[in-house]
Amino acid sequence: MALGAAGFDSAGEDMKAPLIEQLKIHYPDLQWHKGSAVEIAGLRDRFDVITLYHVLEHLSDPVSAMKQILRLANPGALVVIEVPNVGGLEAKLKGRNWHYYKVDHVSYFRPCDLRRLAQMVGLQVVDVRGYQHFSYPQNVLWKDLVKGSLAKLGFRDVLSIFMMAGDN
Repeated sequence: MALGAAGFDSAGEDMKAPLIEQLKIHYPDLQWHKGSAVEIAGLRDRFDVITLYHVLEHLSDPVSAMKQILRLANPGALVVIEVPNVGGLEAKLKGRNWHYYKVDHVSYFRPCDLRRLAQMVGLQVVDVRGYQHFSYPQNVLWKDLVKGSLAKLGFRDVLSIFMMAGDN
């Protein structure tokens, strides 16, 4: 949405029509699409940046979904995925009580799983980062210090992987 405000052509997608209607009110200049990640892959548009924030954990076949999504990527596109980190210290300590074990989450990932996924679909990994929580950084000094310190101790609830698309 910040890219759209900065003059870039941007698009957003979600499966929930009521959410899209609200987003259209707040961000009318963006192109909004309703559908699943796989349905959106059928679009004719091509993008230089594709982000999937907290999407893959909801998909039963993330490899097939990523192959479909990559049809939208221009050569050299940046692809960013963010998912809960089942391999993080908090998940290990809390076990079944970890807050990201949810009914609608059907796939779980560790850093090695994301790297393997990238390799399987032909993406080059640029970076993998772990965060204590997806709202980090917030540019609030004390919150960022606490969350950054927790992440250094191994409390990395969320993973982001940054990948580069080849020629597809």
